[in-house]
Amino acid sequence: MTAAQSITARRSDAPSLGRVEGSEVRRAHETARAALLSWQRPEGCWHGELSPSALATATAVSAFAAVSRERFAGHIGRGVAWLAAHQNADGGWGDTPESPSNLSTALLVEAAMLLSVDPGAEVAAALRRAEPYLRAHAGASVEARIRSLQKVYGEDLTFAAPILTNCALAPAPPATGVRWEDVPALPFELACLPQPCFQWLKLGVVSYALPALIAVGQVRHAQQPSRNPFLRAIRSATVGPALRRLRTIQPSSGGFLEATPLTSFVVMSLAGAGRSDHPVARRGLEFLLQSVRADGSWPVDTNLSHWLTSLSVAALTTGGEALPFDVARTRRWILDCQHRRRHPYTGSAPGGWAWTDCPGGVPDADDTSAALVALRKLWPSGRPGADRDATDAARRGASGSGEASARRRRPANSCKFVCQAATRGICKAAATRAPVMPTSPGPVMCTTSARKLRTASRTCE
Repeated sequence: MTAAQSITARRSDAPSLGRVEGSEVRRAHETARAALLSWQRPEGCWHGELSPSALATATAVSAFAAVSRERFAGHIGRGVAWLAAHQNADGGWGDTPESPSNLSTALLVEAAMLLSVDPGAEVAAALRRAEPYLRAHAGASVEARIRSLQKVYGEDLTFAAPILTNCALAPAPPATGVRWEDVPALPFELACLPQPCFQWLKLGVVSYALPALIAVGQVRHAQQPSRNPFLRAIRSATVGPALRRLRTIQPSSGGFLEATPLTSFVVMSLAGAGRSDHPVARRGLEFLLQSVRADGSWPVDTNLSHWLTSLSVAALTTGGEALPFDVARTRRWILDCQHRRRHPYTGSAPGGWAWTDCPGGVPDADDTSAALVALRKLWPSGRPGADRDATDAARRGASGSGEASARRRRPANSCKFVCQAATRGICKAAATRAPVMPTSPGPVMCTTSARKLRTASRTCE
């Protein structure tokens, strides 16, 4: 038998996995479509629920323990019990219960358990099970752990510095305990400069991590001040102004990026610097208290409601089928999610969309692209410029980008106008972030964002 005949024979004997009758496909499509429609909320959007996260739960537990073990004993106890119950077989933890173990999450969970009120037998056993995993992936000394984190994150301190801070706050054994001198001294004093200056400075963190830069930098300064008297004096003088900046950029929900880990890092750092009663810490604690699940865990973020809504609209309209719901209501909900002001600390220009409708979201390319495609699908048939609310939203987005010529023109196609405004805003934000993101693709990030938005623009034409 020749090779070709052998392949043909194997193909004929194989199960016909690819042979699906058209009726089966239609039934599967109708079932999925019905399920998706049943999940739509009364306000016209899709909400969903994020998986519980070991990483988020560990940081929240550490934040509560850093503020007050006695006051938050219940939340701390339920959190560490959930972590002990969701340990992977190899002794580590992943970002979610279904995720493979990773070094960052394992270190954060260990720190949270060491900070807990009374570890108990289950938590103590979980820590013993974690030892072989940590020795294998992080080494048996604090120096080895730091080198392991550096291999993961390189020069980018966005996550490495907060993780080391969390570990430094925990009462670990001397051999593996992170010392304050091991925590990078982030230049929080630079946060007092105007936001446009950030693209020229080597902050060591991405722009959306400005809250961590301030809080982590300040706890490091409080615990281990610089030996340079000039730098020490500058940082001492800028503690107050930087904290005022931090308070200004905190969203009304209290959650930075609507993210449990970032908010927790800010709270525990302020507490470690002796500022657990600061308004930012109090509002951050309120966010964490509102975000906890009934089983004692936390999700990594509040929700992805806008992202889910945009994807749902795109999926439901793929076959050209009519939408059996109030299209105007969903369109209005998406338009209400558009950011109309420059973002306070990423500098993203007005006109973009974030992944959520919550106040802590940050406009980005993926979510803006998804919104533009969804809006085009939801536009009144044959009259793309007829929706005055959409036209006004587009005009606000364009005027905020600083394009005077765009402000003077009345758009013939409002959705395309929204796209043009968003393209300018998101690409500017991507270009701004690239210089301070050492491990990112840099300019490729801006190119990719532009490509996605151009695709959305063609869809809107």
